[in-house]
Amino acid sequence: MTSIKDPQKLSMKTAIRLFNLTIAPTASLVYRLADTSLLIEDLQKPLNLVKTVSYEECLRTWEGKFADIDDDFFSTRAMTDDTWKGLDRRNRHLLTRFAIHGFHRKKCLSGGYHEPNEICRSWRATDISSFSGYFMDIHECQFIMKPKKIGGVAAVESARGLGERIGRPLEAGSMPRNPDSRSRPNVFIAIPISDPQIHSKVREVQRRFVEALPKAEKYMESTRKHHVTLNLTAIDDDRIGEICALFKEHIKEIVASPALSNFENSQLHLKDIDNFDSQEVIFCKLSATGFDINAVFDKLNDFLKTAKLPLLHRAELSTHVTLFKLRGRRAFSAEDWKKLRKVYHEVKKENIDFGVQPVGEIQLLHMMLPKDHNGYYAELATSLAKKSLLSRESFDELHRECCVLPLGPSSGSS
Repeated sequence: MTSIKDPQKLSMKTAIRLFNLTIAPTASLVYRLADTSLLIEDLQKPLNLVKTVSYEECLRTWEGKFADIDDDFFSTRAMTDDTWKGLDRRNRHLLTRFAIHGFHRKKCLSGGYHEPNEICRSWRATDISSFSGYFMDIHECQFIMKPKKIGGVAAVESARGLGERIGRPLEAGSMPRNPDSRSRPNVFIAIPISDPQIHSKVREVQRRFVEALPKAEKYMESTRKHHVTLNLTAIDDDRIGEICALFKEHIKEIVASPALSNFENSQLHLKDIDNFDSQEVIFCKLSATGFDINAVFDKLNDFLKTAKLPLLHRAELSTHVTLFKLRGRRAFSAEDWKKLRKVYHEVKKENIDFGVQPVGEIQLLHMMLPKDHNGYYAELATSLAKKSLLSRESFDELHRECCVLPLGPSSGSS
């Protein structure tokens, strides 16, 4: 009998019986389990394709599928504790694509995209019959992509191998260190949004969503963490000290550059709301006065190049302040979504002016380290020469109404 300790020798049929899986697992469950966006969304955004009627209809179809998922699924151990994903965590989007769509195998079978290696050639005549079929050496194919029309845009990919581009999924420490690699970001550069009046207006809008749908409260973005992201990257822990020193050196030049010539008087104006990912993310729109956000982004990319860190393309950055995000949390019925959208359209019509935030500093922040005592991201470095952090007591006093009190009706909202 095949040992279950060796997944390479475990047949797919045996695994399905062993783990009590259906023969054809529901794709919607796999998407939620992997916490990943839809393939059509991943194609539309980077290629900046027009959102056609068919595109919107496809999204609505998927929303219906996600809405049909039993709420109990989201409280299962696999959904509440993701430590089992282990080393594959950073590559989950790609692996989900392979598992759901058979993306790589379809390209091999087509014969017109690239020259497959031996294992893929064998798939031409036989079906995948083991766990290893999805993971074993699929990155060894030499991609020599030909122009292929995708939604009217020619998509061309040329790489020496998929494994070299994203790292081998099953090996520890395998993420590439090339500046152009796609390591999972853990550090970002931002401007803090700390004005209590802005926080108060944001909370009032959040409260309206919560009053319409109380269970949405846990998905609201805490105003304690509000910021505007200017750039982001991935830094190995053993390089944090080095990168902080480089940031302090370069940020002085950036602040003194023409892009920020009026830095001391620059401001961010937050007005109106918008959304992306089919209203899974609702955010405040903003405009800058006294500096050019795109120019600052380019300057920060120059810093990342100097530090030999992964880069973000400008088209991938949307400057905004998040109100709430529901991505990967589809515990809402069609009726729930209807309530949320009703509030969204009401708020959208009001064109709310949230206020103006002076740009006092630019920070280098870490996503994964513990938050400070005021609930804000761990600060690695700042553009300020001197800075004192508000004590917990002072913060709670200053931000009592906008950050401390709960969002629900008990907070005294009308």
